[in-house]
Amino acid sequence: MEFITLDDVADEIVECNVNDIAQANRYLLNLARRLGADVARLRTPPVYTVERLGIAYALYICCVRSIGKDNLVSLDTESTRNDIYAQKARFFKAEIDSLVKELTAADFEKTQGGGSSFGSGVCVPVRRG
Repeated sequence: MEFITLDDVADEIVECNVNDIAQANRYLLNLARRLGADVARLRTPPVYTVERLGIAYALYICCVRSIGKDNLVSLDTESTRNDIYAQKARFFKAEIDSLVKELTAADFEKTQGGGSSFGSGVCVPVRRG
């Protein structure tokens, strides 16, 4: 299942690769299963929250893999400087934790009425006149 692609992920510093995207997609599929989503009814494209979680996860694992590769930190004599990848990894981990708390199985599944592309919710008919 492909929830996100390499084209979905953009960051000024972190450069993800296809392996990061594959891991993020496996993570989302595993999460959907853990939440009890019907894998046969997975929604494509995913709702915004699922897509954002996949992007954050891909960037997080890329950052974790890159910790220690920041040349500015290794050349810096100040002990207060932090590795940019370590800083970004903390940011993405916090975002992941926050997004996971919001998700339910319904966020991964297709709805009978087609659903919204911005998450699970209720469809309300609107009549004019």
